[in-house]
Amino acid sequence: MATSSLEMLNGQASAVSGELDAALESAFKSGHVGMASQPIRCLNGDGPSNWVELLIRPEFKGSRIPSEAFVDRAAELELARELDLVVLGCGLEWLRDNPEVDLCSLNVSGQSLSKKRFLHEFMWLLEHSGVEPARVCVEVTETVPIQDFLSARLFAREVRDAGCSMAMDDFGGGSSNMMMLVPMEMDFLKIDGRFVQPMPVRDDYRNVVRGMVAFAREIGLRTVAECVEGARHFAWAREMNVDYVQGYYNNGEPRVIQEPQGRSPDRGRRGFRDLLPGGVDLSYSTGE
Repeated sequence: MATSSLEMLNGQASAVSGELDAALESAFKSGHVGMASQPIRCLNGDGPSNWVELLIRPEFKGSRIPSEAFVDRAAELELARELDLVVLGCGLEWLRDNPEVDLCSLNVSGQSLSKKRFLHEFMWLLEHSGVEPARVCVEVTETVPIQDFLSARLFAREVRDAGCSMAMDDFGGGSSNMMMLVPMEMDFLKIDGRFVQPMPVRDDYRNVVRGMVAFAREIGLRTVAECVEGARHFAWAREMNVDYVQGYYNNGEPRVIQEPQGRSPDRGRRGFRDLLPGGVDLSYSTGE
């Protein structure tokens, strides 16, 4: 009985992995992935009035796929770079066609930053998108820790010199993000929602968040509290002098802005493939 149950679980896991792999392959072939926008609200009046983060909302054969599982599977297969290129291409295309957005956050994996050629690919996409760099904020995520700090620092320096801003995503939850903050010259520190959510009922979590805000101010970073889901979260974030908040409170669910290829009413005039430089491919490659 135990063996039968284990075999069933293994079979289910294999089926899930197979669906994720097929969804990734579809995204790479089409150059498109579903996306949604979520506002980031300024609390002190000294910042962009219309700042959004673009979140992926993958779909395969008409069904939604959990975003976290999708991203984790790409990282497991060492395909985070390929996925990031798709997200960047789609995101820059949308941003180009929505000039009312002051600042747009696009996520980049630590795995991508460890690839030396990713800097060239990012800069090419940015230049050929027609988007003003000052409207782009690169959020560094750590689904996979950064392995090559020299490449990551070079990426951050070149991207900031071009006019983009940089944010450390999910601060407190990654394995190496404390080491990256100063040498990579970040602009924003986004406090992991796992610290923000318990704040209304836990003094210890409030103290941790208060310490993060003070630390960020000491090194010249502005703070974003993630997962602000209710009035009490919002009140505590304001009490602690957090600069921005992000979450469902006053914002609602993230708004789908781009369905998979051929189904979005907001699609731009050019497809992602038209933005690819000759040296960029989305094959299953793990090279530098």
